[in-house]
Amino acid sequence: MPGKGSAACAYDLESINHHVPSTSGVYVILSHARWLYVGESGSLRGSLTLQLSGLNPGLAAHEPTHFMYELVPDAGRAARRRELILEFQPECQM
Repeated sequence: MPGKGSAACAYDLESINHHVPSTSGVYVILSHARWLYVGESGSLRGSLTLQLSGLNPGLAAHEPTHFMYELVPDAGRAARRRELILEFQPECQM
């Protein structure tokens, strides 16, 4: 995430389990350098694992390659997600 979060990590279960905490935050799923989707969750690891399992078929069709995340308290998650969506205009945002 620009300046505040993790570096880009491979979008696979091993990487999610190794790098992502089960805490509150926002995440982005990418295909190479293209922003596909921005989400927010009380459990980053849980949500990324669900996304990886094919929760969003439209996202899967874009063949995601990486993810990034940012720790954000519960009260600020929705606002931070909106900021990132406005700034980066992800291709698969619902």
